[in-house]
Amino acid sequence: MIERPIIFNGEMVRAILEGRKTQTRRPIKGLPQECVEVLPCPGRTWKGYRKAEPFNLSCTDYFYCPFGRRPGDRMWVRETFADLRGGGFDRPFAYFADSCKNGEEDLESKRCRLDYGVRWRPSIHMPRLASRITLEIDSIRAERLQDITEEDAKAEGIDARPQRSRDWFVDAWNSIYGNWSDNPFVWVVEFHIAEVRP
Repeated sequence: MIERPIIFNGEMVRAILEGRKTQTRRPIKGLPQECVEVLPCPGRTWKGYRKAEPFNLSCTDYFYCPFGRRPGDRMWVRETFADLRGGGFDRPFAYFADSCKNGEEDLESKRCRLDYGVRWRPSIHMPRLASRITLEIDSIRAERLQDITEEDAKAEGIDARPQRSRDWFVDAWNSIYGNWSDNPFVWVVEFHIAEVRP
């Protein structure tokens, strides 16, 4: 079993904690543009294939999923946080996802930040010690982004909204990556919560 970090924004952290998010999609980095298929091969690696004349496929390269290799591997969640150690607080860390809704910081959190000098730190700087959520991988696959189904879009963490889950996912993807229309290959990682520390 291996354990790797993975970054989620506050909205997705809340979706994980509420049991609404059990999948994540991330771009496969380093894949050549001419790649037409990504398939698993022995040793927990993946092969990218391009078309070869006239009807065959030829291998472009080998890839590893950066979040895990097999079911049972774990991911620890990096999220926006504050280090409270040494400040006389009753807990060592605070999490932005707990103190904001729709991107707005609540009054208690804002007062704590302004009165006591506590500051939010970006998720990329979160050390393993500060991570409260550990996820266990159920499956990993590679697919084209636009192959996402309505059911899969719901598993991506959709909350109650007037639009279809897939439409919401398209908007969310474009707000982060901006390349839905390119239909890139993505890692699809299905997971469940293994541990949540208070």
